[in-house]
Amino acid sequence: MPISVLQPAWLFPHSDACGDAERGEHGNDGRTAVGEERQRQAHDRQQTDIHKDIHERLKTILDTLPEKQKEVVLLHIVEKKKIKEIATQMDIAETTVKTHFKRAMAILRNNLKLVLFGV
Repeated sequence: MPISVLQPAWLFPHSDACGDAERGEHGNDGRTAVGEERQRQAHDRQQTDIHKDIHERLKTILDTLPEKQKEVVLLHIVEKKKIKEIATQMDIAETTVKTHFKRAMAILRNNLKLVLFGV
């Protein structure tokens, strides 16, 4: 049973559910869909490459942080630990944890601006 019988044009006038014969009438023989899919795949590959590049640059910047700042950032952001938990684990005051985090984030922001935008 043709798709057009299941989804009549009057009910779905702009749907892509028309049969092959109807596609010929509209001049769409499937090449447009293939081209669009190739464009989407190329865009996805480009986005993946960009994300990999940013990830590598971020790791490089993280490695430049002082050890305690790096540890606080990783515990707070990656391991999702609360400030109090980090303070207990590192045996330092909560205000010290906050200071380490604030300073580390400032360094990360500034370096990422330089890397990404040249600012």
